[in-house]
Amino acid sequence: YANYPAQTIEEIRNQVSLSAIRSLIVHMGSLKEGRKSLILVSEGYSALLPPQLSDPIASSPGLFNPNRGNPNAANDPTQQFFSSVDMQSDLREIYSNANHYNVSIYCVDPRGLANFEYDINEGVGLSIDHDYLNASIDTLRVLSDQTDGRAIVNRNDIEGGMKQIVKDSSAYY
Repeated sequence: YANYPAQTIEEIRNQVSLSAIRSLIVHMGSLKEGRKSLILVSEGYSALLPPQLSDPIASSPGLFNPNRGNPNAANDPTQQFFSSVDMQSDLREIYSNANHYNVSIYCVDPRGLANFEYDINEGVGLSIDHDYLNASIDTLRVLSDQTDGRAIVNRNDIEGGMKQIVKDSSAYY
């Protein structure tokens, strides 16, 4: 996959991860009756890479990418819309399966209180980076909210969030 475009590799990563979650949910549904909890440790999912990182050859960052280093470059709104719709559809499939099999998803962002989605040396502008950070965190919130779980995001107290997961699971029964 090293010679694939960076956006294609990102899509493959998303699909592999989401299909593993889907399979785990189906397996958990066959275990026993009652509510089950899935703790998903993830930084979220991105529907589309910023143009600064959308290299035509992923193994050669910046090669043939005219937007590399241009902090003001933005994605085409039409492409952004359709990528967002695809991501929402993928997430809807996950939380529909989770609800069918009675599985709550608790999403934990290991970054804690995150300020940036991308490193400063990648040349993504601050406002664009902020939008991508919020979009990736929102994917975690959607999965949790739609399955009666909790999203433990934007907080440095992961221990408190884990205690809340245990409390929620105990209170269910």
